[in-house]
Amino acid sequence: MALYGRGPQADVLTALIDGAQAGRGGAAPGRGAPGIGQSALLASGGRRALGAGFTAVRVFGDPAGSDVPYTG
Repeated sequence: MALYGRGPQADVLTALIDGAQAGRGGAAPGRGAPGIGQSALLASGGRRALGAGFTAVRVFGDPAGSDVPYTG
């Protein structure tokens, strides 16, 4: 699946996966308005991680719980 306009962000995820294969840690925080492609970007990164031999876990947040302390 092509991610139009997400090349730089996809490159960051690829670099993190490559780094993890070399034993380095890392993180890529992200946020954005609904509908701009965060889920598609993360799904693409997850597929890349699976292809590299990693385990990928998909979780979902619940806005209804955002007012509960320590939930996000």
